[in-house]
Amino acid sequence: MKSNRALKISLVIFSLASISLIYWGCKKDNTVPINAVTQFIEEAKANYNNQTKKVNITTESIKNDSNPRHKLTKTPIWEKAITQNISIGQSITVPFKFDNMIY
Repeated sequence: MKSNRALKISLVIFSLASISLIYWGCKKDNTVPINAVTQFIEEAKANYNNQTKKVNITTESIKNDSNPRHKLTKTPIWEKAITQNISIGQSITVPFKFDNMIY
């Protein structure tokens, strides 16, 4: 009787250990290689530079704009750019440096 009970306890412990190992041991690797992140940021930088060259802002449109931030000169700080995984894929967050105080 005693050995039968010990066998059942050992089987339960082994089963729990196996399930725990499978559950916590099999995780998807979500890390992105550093050179892929760098390339992703470089592509975003090139796209940003191309888009800002195409934009032709006239002084009249700036005068009529009620948002004071649109009138300030801003520069992206690409060295501090970070990537994030969001629901639709990977995104990049780039901080901007404003030449003047905003408020």
